[in-house]
Amino acid sequence: MSGEKESPTASSHSEASAESSGSSSSGSSSDGWMDESRLSAILHDQREMLGKLEKANETLETCNILSFQRLEAYTPDFKNHVKLLVDMKKDLDSVYKRLRIVQTKVARLYPANYADAVSKAEMNEEEEAED
Repeated sequence: MSGEKESPTASSHSEASAESSGSSSSGSSSDGWMDESRLSAILHDQREMLGKLEKANETLETCNILSFQRLEAYTPDFKNHVKLLVDMKKDLDSVYKRLRIVQTKVARLYPANYADAVSKAEMNEEEEAED
């Protein structure tokens, strides 16, 4: 995250690693505990991070609430549209079934005329596809 200031704990991290390697510093007491200023800097950073995480959590909760409200608002419309599409498919299936029945009857009663009509329809479709 460029552009943000470096936290006091990040700069003191290198100091802490130097201390653990055997060099003694005034920032650390002889028993291995951190001094008050470093401890308060860590606590400050943790409080800052907690605030940022709480704000992000509130934002996500707001987003979830809005999403849920919109889902509730659009669900009935979606269900109605699905029902409409299912009904339309049933209607189209019925129409195509009746068309096949009529075509079969016409082909059986008038085979020559039906064959001529089919060939003319195929020619028209080819001409339309070329255009």
